[in-house]
Amino acid sequence: MILLEVGSPLSLADPSEIYRPKAPGFELDKDMSNFRNYDNLQDEARRVKDTYYEMHTKQTHQFAKSQRARYAPGIVGEYSVMEMLDLVAGLVDESDPDTTLPNDIHMYQTAERIREAYPGEPWFALVGLLHDLGKVLALKGEPQWAVVGDIFVTGCQPSPSVVFGKDSFKSNPDSGDERYNTEYGVYAPHCGLESVVTSWATTSTCTRY
Repeated sequence: MILLEVGSPLSLADPSEIYRPKAPGFELDKDMSNFRNYDNLQDEARRVKDTYYEMHTKQTHQFAKSQRARYAPGIVGEYSVMEMLDLVAGLVDESDPDTTLPNDIHMYQTAERIREAYPGEPWFALVGLLHDLGKVLALKGEPQWAVVGDIFVTGCQPSPSVVFGKDSFKSNPDSGDERYNTEYGVYAPHCGLESVVTSWATTSTCTRY
């Protein structure tokens, strides 16, 4: 960003400075307790509910498995981390009820918060910076319902704690399939997270590839 005033020298400013949590002039527009509140969405945040309902309708167990097979080679393109950050600067996460800022700013903010809280753990801040890089898939042909949002376990009855609850899964074909609509579905009790198939999202791409 270039700031220029008549009669003054040319000066350059880093736009990420504006959105740092303690930057001068930066103010939260709502109380911290209202973050991730999906129960009182305003009209302009209808996109959040629509995205989750579409996700919970279309993300079946077979879809999640097919996406894993599709991306198993791990090749969508070859980019540096900075190139990927530049790419997600063109993305606003439709599942996020708390911000309409581009995703790269969210990632920088996350890293800065972690760096501030855990100054002795630089790896942790790096994870915060990289955690949403998988959203680049939304810029490579994938719909946002197959990329963003909180993940859930497929192949069994959805947990009541899932965003928007079980009601949002009523139109999912798996809800009427006896293989998938019981408490454990296709899994054995206590099988462990490494044995379950979660919905496909940015988290899947970052943790597996």
